[in-house]
Amino acid sequence: MPAMPRLFCLFLAGSSFALAESKTLTLAAVDQRTVTVDAVAIAKAMPDRLEWHLQIKSVKSTVKESRADVDASIQRLVMALKSAGIPEKALVVSDVEQGREREWSGRKWNFKGYSSLSEIRLTLTDFKLAHRIQSEVLADDLITVRSMDQISDREGELRQKALAQAAQVAQKKAEILATTLGAKVGDVVQIYETSFEQSYGGRGNSANTSNAIAYQAQAMTDETVERFEAQVLEITVRAAIKVSFELVK
Repeated sequence: MPAMPRLFCLFLAGSSFALAESKTLTLAAVDQRTVTVDAVAIAKAMPDRLEWHLQIKSVKSTVKESRADVDASIQRLVMALKSAGIPEKALVVSDVEQGREREWSGRKWNFKGYSSLSEIRLTLTDFKLAHRIQSEVLADDLITVRSMDQISDREGELRQKALAQAAQVAQKKAEILATTLGAKVGDVVQIYETSFEQSYGGRGNSANTSNAIAYQAQAMTDETVERFEAQVLEITVRAAIKVSFELVK
């Protein structure tokens, strides 16, 4: 029985030492002097290819009429692209889907006719012909531009470039702040990416945007085509980071 109090006291002493050690480590981390900065960098490049996603749709009183409409529209598009110097293999046309077309009036579905629909993917690597494609597509009332995607095989490379530039900006900002306040920048304590954005000429890829560009392209003269291409076909990658540096004397 007499030995039990001594063991109890020893246990308390060990616990007190552990708590004291833990408190010391926590205070050391808090007392570390750091400077934290945000940095943003942008990398730009031209895409490797453009990809249009089109839809051709016709609604008529008979299946035969709507199918004939779609077939004629596809043929006109193929011929127009051929005359513009675009190879037929750049065009991928889906099978024609057909069915009944109905419209909701608020109380019931009303039969409108029979529809025929085809999806088309058009890939272009010669960007000088971009405005020609837009003009040909816009001229056909049956064609809807679903999207116009600008694709680069170097998007990963662009992101790395933007991140590297952002890191350099962060280092410079930290050095300016530290020097102004009579200190020096030491090792990196913490670094993480706060945001990443990718845009295409600042315009987006929506169908409405593509149609708006098509209207604009129709009104262009040869002298303004080059400027139009540079404005539309630019991929921009934006990287933002936050970095904490150690401050040393």
